[in-house]
Amino acid sequence: EPEAPIWNQANNYTMKRKDGRSADPKFATIVSLIANNKGLGIRCFAKEPDMSTLRTATTVQDDPDCWLDDCLEIYMISEDRSINLLYIITANGVVYDVRLDQNPNLPGDLAWNSPMPLKVIKEKDGVIYSLFIPWADLRCQDKRPPLKFQIYRRRTGGNAKSGDYYAIFPVLDNRNYYPDSFASMVFFPSQSQLPNGSFESLVNG
Repeated sequence: EPEAPIWNQANNYTMKRKDGRSADPKFATIVSLIANNKGLGIRCFAKEPDMSTLRTATTVQDDPDCWLDDCLEIYMISEDRSINLLYIITANGVVYDVRLDQNPNLPGDLAWNSPMPLKVIKEKDGVIYSLFIPWADLRCQDKRPPLKFQIYRRRTGGNAKSGDYYAIFPVLDNRNYYPDSFASMVFFPSQSQLPNGSFESLVNG
């Protein structure tokens, strides 16, 4: 569950505005990351003081307009782009997942769907996203390479055309897909590894 004690063992990150400026505390966004031998757990609390402005128009998986909603965007990209994944999760729990082409200007593989467990909960003052990305999505063998990693939060304030972006790592570019600005991360640091853990049920139940 989103409030389960296991998240106390996670590494926590506070998002800033995409350009690196501090975010208004009214819209604070806290991301928690924790890994085991099966995958990566992500929990995000996106604070929203006026839940009536939440945009949740998308209802169909892989809708190309889902990014116009209040949502998260998650990128996992290897240096050689052989792993080039994008997940978008809307505040309604609708998913857009795609294997991007090594050339981002070419269409990606939308026929692929991740089996990731997911739960989205709307609270009175924000949205809690909890998900578990299985390492199998990476389609690599025993050794997982360092990944260019980024999470954005898009906040619309009710206006699909003028969303504000928040990010773990600043990106000084108009594009969201800009791996050169993403941090290279390995998801098995000792402080966040659960060698015998199994927490997929946190988002399954």
